[in-house]
Amino acid sequence: MHAQRGNSVCQNSLRIQRQQLEQRLLSGLQDKVLREEFVDYVILARQEESQRRHEAFEWRLKALRDETQRIEAELKRLVERIAVGNGSPTIMAAITEREARLRGRSSPGRDQFKKNSMSYAPWRVRPQFMRRGLSWLS
Repeated sequence: MHAQRGNSVCQNSLRIQRQQLEQRLLSGLQDKVLREEFVDYVILARQEESQRRHEAFEWRLKALRDETQRIEAELKRLVERIAVGNGSPTIMAAITEREARLRGRSSPGRDQFKKNSMSYAPWRVRPQFMRRGLSWLS
């Protein structure tokens, strides 16, 4: 390159073919980035992040279940008040409001997430199995 463009492009007289430069660069990257310890570190960090996300998801799911049970218990008490003769427009409005809240909680994807959360555990994948997927890089 230097020989073709002259001193205006490069002030030093060092010369190296592009293929050699690319080979050295890729070899250095491979030595530093694809070391087993580094790959293990990346895999473990990803597993920890997956574990944190899974636990947060489970916590939110439990909170939704608890809230649903609370609303259902309130509904039961309100209906019992009507059954014993204490019905009023206020109680009917409260029942309507609780039922609407329950309907708002049941979205189509919720049951699918529930099933996946019980069976999917990405942090349980062992690093040696994940490393096999990276073998094409070396």
